[in-house]
Amino acid sequence: KNIYFDFDDDQLDVEAKIQLDLLSEWLTNNNSVKIEISGHTDDSGTEKYNMDLSERRAKNVYNYLTEKLDNKNQISYKAYGNKKPIYIGNDENMKKINRRIEFRVIGL
Repeated sequence: KNIYFDFDDDQLDVEAKIQLDLLSEWLTNNNSVKIEISGHTDDSGTEKYNMDLSERRAKNVYNYLTEKLDNKNQISYKAYGNKKPIYIGNDENMKKINRRIEFRVIGL
């Protein structure tokens, strides 16, 4: 599952940690899989701020996972800021789906 964040937040909540624990277990059992942790934001704020925020989000997820994995080469992270939105519009309730971490398989 994707991990979602509150507005202007980069901290992992309990639900995020549960999902990351499941992912770390899966990666341990599938140690040839490589994934990218992709950090995203909504379109509030400047482009620079959103890039920094998305990087902090991705790095926090990366740091959490590297504490649990033996093979740290399985994961990398990248910030996308607000460049890849799921929702485009002004509904603040819908914008929250853009404040996310996605996981993408980049190698086997």
